[in-house]
Amino acid sequence: MPPAPLRVISWNVNGLRACAKKGFATWLRQSRAQIVGLQEVRALPEDLPPEILAPRGWHSHFAPAERKGYSGVGIYSRALPDDVESSLGVRRFDIEGRLQVARFGRLAVVNGYFPKGSGKDRDNSRVPYKLAFYRAVFERA
Repeated sequence: MPPAPLRVISWNVNGLRACAKKGFATWLRQSRAQIVGLQEVRALPEDLPPEILAPRGWHSHFAPAERKGYSGVGIYSRALPDDVESSLGVRRFDIEGRLQVARFGRLAVVNGYFPKGSGKDRDNSRVPYKLAFYRAVFERA
């Protein structure tokens, strides 16, 4: 009998604390996923409730933004990853908590939250940042 397919889920939660109040822990338990990548976590790990920070049966790793309530990614996995990297080595990208690369043997899972390019005034002021981030991720990959 062939092994069950690997189920990897990616979800932009638009705030994990708010998502937790709407049943995230139950969803995670019932997801049948082996790996779940979250984007726009918008919380520091110490601000998450224990059942979300370290749910039973899951390993978790978070790469938060330095700025509270902004950006950030997180990954949950049934198996303990061999390694999780969360840095491109470029401070202006790394402080926004936008990337994780989790290794499971020969498998690498990339969890990324890619910037859109519009600035605070809904202009295109962050397009250069966006394109530079994309280039850095491409070079890393």
